[in-house]
Amino acid sequence: MRERRRQTRHSVRADILIGAEPTQRQYEVVNFSTSGVRLRGAPPLAWRSVQALRLRAPHTPVDIVLAGRVIWSIGEGDDTQLGLEFIEVSRDTRRQLDQAIAVLAPKG
Repeated sequence: MRERRRQTRHSVRADILIGAEPTQRQYEVVNFSTSGVRLRGAPPLAWRSVQALRLRAPHTPVDIVLAGRVIWSIGEGDDTQLGLEFIEVSRDTRRQLDQAIAVLAPKG
């Protein structure tokens, strides 16, 4: 299978909140780039649904707020993994993502 990613994925330890308050759900970030994110957690989200995202990364000054579209989902229950592509990412948000990667991603 041919790799289709345009950006390098970075393994990190961070959480992401999905949805609007008061029904937000927390998921674990497995890896992310400036174009998307791989998550672990439940419940699964509908394929192609657009979700409000709030990335809470340790050692970063602010949460990163953006939108993502579900492009794949595998597994069940707490073992569910999801792939979301970021949509309509502003320059400021892309800069925040780059800064978070610089702080969170292992060097080497």
